[in-house]
Amino acid sequence: ITPLEQVSESVLDSDAHLFDIRPAERFQYYDNKGFTHHKMFIAPNPLFGAIITYYLKEEPVEEAEVTLTILDQRGSEIRRIEGTKKQGFNRLNWDLRHEGAIPGEEASRSIPRAPFVIPGEYTVKLAAAETQITATVTVALDPRIKTPEAELIAQRDIALELNQMHGEGYRANQKIENLEKQIE
Repeated sequence: ITPLEQVSESVLDSDAHLFDIRPAERFQYYDNKGFTHHKMFIAPNPLFGAIITYYLKEEPVEEAEVTLTILDQRGSEIRRIEGTKKQGFNRLNWDLRHEGAIPGEEASRSIPRAPFVIPGEYTVKLAAAETQITATVTVALDPRIKTPEAELIAQRDIALELNQMHGEGYRANQKIENLEKQIE
């Protein structure tokens, strides 16, 4: 409801606007249904991650990109997401993960998912045509998880290193496959 609360004439007159982002929780899915016989109730899970809403006064020209860049506390880029270019309100969901081993590739059996960010404040930068706007989002850890921050940082660092190694292996494999095709 934040965009509805914050929309105004000045927002609608601006070329682009990035609305406040509500805090996001890095929760763990819990899948214990137990024995409930015929009384099982299952509802859809809530969206996971940070819901980012922005406004574009006009649809950018075809060549122009709309990107959302996520920056950590030190200002380092950890994720770049291509946004939609529709005129009006646009919404996307950041899954609270770093950039994957192969940018632009979705996770699959052969491509593992990128590691989660650690709890803290992150900057979201919207770049649309000539406009750049920033907002912050707070990422909190599932309150059921009692892992100390130092361990979360160690987990993230190892996962980032493994993610990088996987990307290098994937790219080496692509080169080998290309060479095999050329040899054939």
